[in-house]
Amino acid sequence: MHRLALWLLTTAMAAREYSCHYSSKGGATGDIGAPAPGSGGASHSHPGGLILVAFGLLLLYGARQNYRKLSALESSPIKPIRDVAAGLVHIVGKAVGARSLTSPLTHRPCFYYQVLVEKWVPRGGGRGEWSMCLRHIDHTNFDLQDESDKVAVDLHQAQLDLTQVFQRVIEPQGEPASIGGTGPTGNDLRDYLMGTNAQIQSQFADRKVSLIHALAESEGNVSLLPANFSPRESGLRLRFTETCLLVDQQYNILGTCIDNPNPGGEADRRLIARGPKQNTFLISCNTEPMLEKQTKRGIYLTLAVGGVLVALGLAIFFN
Repeated sequence: MHRLALWLLTTAMAAREYSCHYSSKGGATGDIGAPAPGSGGASHSHPGGLILVAFGLLLLYGARQNYRKLSALESSPIKPIRDVAAGLVHIVGKAVGARSLTSPLTHRPCFYYQVLVEKWVPRGGGRGEWSMCLRHIDHTNFDLQDESDKVAVDLHQAQLDLTQVFQRVIEPQGEPASIGGTGPTGNDLRDYLMGTNAQIQSQFADRKVSLIHALAESEGNVSLLPANFSPRESGLRLRFTETCLLVDQQYNILGTCIDNPNPGGEADRRLIARGPKQNTFLISCNTEPMLEKQTKRGIYLTLAVGGVLVALGLAIFFN
């Protein structure tokens, strides 16, 4: 999935650059989009349509993955953890473990957190949209425990459906309006953003990772902000959202049971992870009926939107 996303992002950006270059040449008169001499006014392909095709294909691929996930859910009944054997398994239990993290905004004990910072982009007429400008992620392994036993879980490359524990919008001036109760103040959030942005920018410089690769990796930290960004001086409206895999909360896991390469003892020989030949690895805070309902809705939505984008993109490309 990561390689496909990277390829589609690269293709879309290349198509966009080529489209801009092609359009800037224009015709003999220098007008953008004018027919070339001797063309007789024939229509040309528009490489910009490839952008729509690329994202449409990505959505269709997502529909295929959702269908595989739904099939796995329906064919894999929930088992007690003590009965888990090698292969695809479906288990439910509480997340426990000796080593946990502390989420940066709400300071809650967890095994995974993601903080998403978005900026408000006005589109005119009082409308606009939120656009990601920073993503901060960290995680550690944990155990899933039910009444029968517990098993280690490595959530690397898992599809996560987790609890949103905090969301707050801060205005360019003044204190924020909160969604989700008490939490850090506007000044706390601004200080967090400045410090985390500097940290991520330093990581980028040390690792020499391109922005496209970072965006394609679902588990990596990303910042689209300048290195010297100041929330207080930017004049931006910002939204902070924190999502966590919380300690002692119930989770529904569909994954592959393998031999633990680093067991801590005889009782730690099994590991739930993404299998080498199995793409389905899901960790959700929802019940199985709700999970199946969400998956079906996702299949219908991605099929419809992906098909429309591919058809529209091809029509534009060959127009």
